[in-house]
Amino acid sequence: RRLLCLDAGSGRIRWAQRWRRPFVGGPMVEGVQVLVATDDGLLTALDRRSGLFRWQLATPSTWRPSPGRGRIVAGVVGTPALAGDTIYFGSLGGWVYALVARTGALRWRLNIGHPVQSPPAVTTKGLRVVDGSGYLHDLSLLNGDRMGGGMRSWYDSALSAPAIGADTIYLATEGALLALTPGGGLRWRHPLPKARGARRSIRGRGAWRGSTPPAPVLARGVVYHSDRLGHLLALDSRSGELLWKRRAARGLYTAPTPAQEGLLVGSGDGRVLLLSRPGECP
Repeated sequence: RRLLCLDAGSGRIRWAQRWRRPFVGGPMVEGVQVLVATDDGLLTALDRRSGLFRWQLATPSTWRPSPGRGRIVAGVVGTPALAGDTIYFGSLGGWVYALVARTGALRWRLNIGHPVQSPPAVTTKGLRVVDGSGYLHDLSLLNGDRMGGGMRSWYDSALSAPAIGADTIYLATEGALLALTPGGGLRWRHPLPKARGARRSIRGRGAWRGSTPPAPVLARGVVYHSDRLGHLLALDSRSGELLWKRRAARGLYTAPTPAQEGLLVGSGDGRVLLLSRPGECP
């Protein structure tokens, strides 16, 4: 539960901050600050150079029933999205927020009625948010107004955050990776393993750390996804053809991140793996 700032050339620690609660998602760098979210519902901004506190926002908690006793649910979901000088994120309390990035001032917020279990996606047409019922909302970046009728997924209620292509939406469910038209039509479907016997061992320390599948990643015409068995899949974005598949010995802890040097992914054994450049076969 430490946030580290490392020198890119030497790997030397420039500063470190301890946290009482686990992080959700990775840190996001915005200008002179770093944004981090924790499972207690706090979004915190630190100075990028010194690690000192800049501002903090607490999202409201929500009471949820559970067998035998109720529980309090609070939490920012994943890494916030950034567009211009505004950051966007959802919470398990069912709210979508838009904040002024430099100050944390509230631009708007919207209650969509169900927990937001994956980070929103910023597109050229607006903000796309998936809720816990499997509904894909289209919202205005400016004020949060609903745009169109949204889209109900008839595939699964447990949907990942969307990856947005030029004319295609990519989503992961419990059992499949989907490519959809903007209107919800199916372009292709790639089945994913349910991992009944291995779920407990892999899911607890892999990319599937909750009930929501990790979001697919789109880069250079290739869709990457981490499945329940610890495989990293690469599929052709147009056809859905499987290009290659690699498995880490103890699962994949993070979704893949395309970089100039190649494809970065965190393994369950504490290592960061660097694979071939996006689109190339390892």
